[in-house]
Amino acid sequence: IGAIQNKTYVTIDCSGFKELGIEADLEFSRKLLEPVDAKYEVIKSGRVKASFKTIVTNWNNILAEVTIPAFQLTDYEGTCFELNKAVIDFSDLYNAKEIEWPKDYQKDYLVPGNENLWRGLYVKSLKIVLPPQFKEKESNDRIKFQATNLLIDRIGVSGNFSGDNVLDLGKGNASGWQFSVNHIEMGFRANSLVYGRFDGDIVLPLSDPSKQCKPDTRSELGYKAIINPLDNEYLLKAEVKSDICFQVFKADAKIEKNSYVELKVKEGLF
Repeated sequence: IGAIQNKTYVTIDCSGFKELGIEADLEFSRKLLEPVDAKYEVIKSGRVKASFKTIVTNWNNILAEVTIPAFQLTDYEGTCFELNKAVIDFSDLYNAKEIEWPKDYQKDYLVPGNENLWRGLYVKSLKIVLPPQFKEKESNDRIKFQATNLLIDRIGVSGNFSGDNVLDLGKGNASGWQFSVNHIEMGFRANSLVYGRFDGDIVLPLSDPSKQCKPDTRSELGYKAIINPLDNEYLLKAEVKSDICFQVFKADAKIEKNSYVELKVKEGLF
């Protein structure tokens, strides 16, 4: 336990124990966790230090806030975590001020007038960074997944989840058309999907541009897609980012910017 700085206290009145306040730091052994910097490189000195504080008046009123800087698991080099702030709520009297409830969550799932009875785990933001070997081709960008305003309680899991650099063009396949997933995000409320969307690039199955075409033209489209939470259907629309030039019948054909392609999912395939 690190320095407490007189922020831990006990309050006693004529009736006896009234309140216990604790604020402290917990340092982890480097055999378990290692601190990392903003580029997710290991910091050679120091330890990962978690800070927490709580006020206890009785066993039905425990509310603890925990903060911890970015770290990696020592035994899994390169797998990094960032936890902004977490609140463990076992209090019937208070909820953390930081909680951002999903739309209509309080109305649908909490007791009217007694919202403070809610118990569970709230995480302001959580980020998971995969090791460098999972990075996108010809890029130094690490693949990241994150969750914001994450709630875990007796109703289920709620929160907003997203990922970057998820799938590169060499791995995605839509019935023979290459595609990438640059970004994806999904929102859940009480274990139910509220929204979902993702975007990236898709390559038309065309021959390489002819020598007469501009050298920077590519048969590549940018797409945006949504996921319908009612029936889990996908709707993907790809649009031409710049004029596409390719050979057909010994001539040069050009697809212009106002062209687009729509794809749907059938039997698990685009």
